[in-house]
Amino acid sequence: MSTIRLTKTPELARILAEIKAFYPLLDDAEIIKMIISKYYLDLRVLPRRQATPEEEKLIAEGKKALKQGKIYKVVAPDQEIDLDFL
Repeated sequence: MSTIRLTKTPELARILAEIKAFYPLLDDAEIIKMIISKYYLDLRVLPRRQATPEEEKLIAEGKKALKQGKIYKVVAPDQEIDLDFL
């Protein structure tokens, strides 16, 4: 097992403090490992395709309608909701 050493700059300290507010039981090394793992998952394991211009237009129209209260959906309490489109 090799070691990676980082210099804790004021910016890195600020970022770690903000994340630690959400995960108070993790130390700095565990937070950094979690960030790297999430980045890897987002980049390699769960690739997302780019939306086409037509899809981008539909997404923008849907978001606008949601904000204006024109779109709503009644959901059962035990039903899962996919909010990735927001």
